[in-house]
Order: sequence, then C-alpha cells, then structure tokens
Amino acid sequence: MRYTFLLSALLSAPMLFGQNALPDSLWQGRPATLLFFTHTWCAPCWAAYEPLRAAEQSCPEQLSVWALHLDTEQKDWLKIANRKGVSAPLRHSWEAGRNQAWADALGYPGIPFFVLLDASGNVQKRWLGARMRKLRRTLRKACRPER
Repeated sequence: MRYTFLLSALLSAPMLFGQNALPDSLWQGRPATLLFFTHTWCAPCWAAYEPLRAAEQSCPEQLSVWALHLDTEQKDWLKIANRKGVSAPLRHSWEAGRNQAWADALGYPGIPFFVLLDASGNVQKRWLGARMRKLRRTLRKACRPER
C-alpha cells in the first residue's frame, strides 16, 4: 500500500517542539523514516526512546525518526524524560488530533506503534508493541547504506 500522501503531509506540516517548522533538509535524501506513535503515560513506549535516539545519531543520513504523540502532555513528558534521563534529539509532534488521524490511516492498533516508511512514503513495516529486538533489528537494517 502506498502512503505517499501521508508522508508528504507529515513532512510539510509544522511540528511543535520549539519553533520548528520542519525544513526539507530534515528528511530529504534519507532512505527511511520511522514513525513512533506514543503516549506520555505509556510505560513500554519509554523503553524505545534510547534505541531510536542512538540509531538516528549513528546514521543520520539514512534514517529520520519522528515521535508522534497522541496526547498533549508535553510538560509531563519533559518531566518524565528528565527523571528517566531521556535525551531526545528526535523530532516530536504534539499535534495529537493530526497524529491520531495519521495513526488511524495507518491501521493503528494501539501503542507503542511503529511504522517504517521508505523515501517514497511506502510502508515497509508496521508493528505494535515495545518489541525491542524487532525495533533494534529494523533500525540496524534501516541504517545500512544502500549497496
């Protein structure tokens, strides 16, 4: 199934985390984009931040990661992140209504929900749950340069 419309809308819409308006340079030329649908109160979701951050930092030319929050609890999220030592250079979107619409369009079954898109917006993988082995394996593959 093609979700190019979703990727186009996502990458051109303003994102809320500071004053970011999501410049094209954040995603253009990257072979993979991982969408991570999450809630502040979701304990299993917190386990995903470190592997996501590490993967994006280790292969920024290959992978773009988005944390798409399905709530508006940004202040609570920041408090918990500070307490847990989560440093998140990931891109965040706090526009819960829009994020929920995208999640629904992608067949959202619950959280944490992950969707891996290729550079054209095609869904490569979708999965539910904090399955860390699957997440790490998927991130490793996404970080491999194309041969």
